Amino acid sequence: MKKRIVVCGGMNSVYETVFSCLLANFPIEIALIKDDLFDQATFDQLASAADLQTHVDLISGDASLLKTADLLILTDIMPQQEKQSKADYVAAALPHFRALIGTAMSQGFAGKLCLLQTYDDIFTYLAWKFSGLPKANIFGLGTFTDTLILERLLQKRLRVGRHDVRAYVVGN
Repeated sequence: MKKRIVVCGGMNSVYETVFSCLLANFPIEIALIKDDLFDQATFDQLASAADLQTHVDLISGDASLLKTADLLILTDIMPQQEKQSKADYVAAALPHFRALIGTAMSQGFAGKLCLLQTYDDIFTYLAWKFSGLPKANIFGLGTFTDTLILERLLQKRLRVGRHDVRAYVVGN
C-alpha cells in the first residue's frame, strides 16, 4: 500500500516540494488540500508531471485527506519579504500556520509532521506545542542540523563516541 503524503502551504513552495517527490518516483500518494492557498492551474501542471511517473499518484481534496495521511509536509505559507525580520515573518505566518495545524488535528491526523519552512526550527517547536503530537513525530531541516551540532558538541565535551550521545532539538 502506498504511503499518503499531504503537502500544505503556499503554492510556490508546494509546487517545489511535490516536484521533488515526483523526481524521486517512490511509491507514494501525494495529496493537496483545496484551501485558500490552493491553485488549480499549478495542481494541473503537477498532475501532468505525475502522470509520467509509474509509482506516484497525485490527488486533491478536502481536509479529510489528513485523517489517513502518513506524513504531513508544511511548506512556506508565504515568502519572506526583503528586510523582514525573523520575528515579523513568524508573526505574519503564524495565524495561517496555526490554522493548518488545527485543521490537521481536528481531522484526526496522527502521522509524522515535516516542516520545510523558513525558520522551521521555530515552527517545529510551535507545531509540537499546537498539535499535541509526540516530539519524535515532528521534524524540520533546521532542527535536524541543530540536533547534529548539539550531539557533536556533547560528544566532544564529554569525550565519548558518536553512538554514546542522543539528543533532540525541538525549536531554538
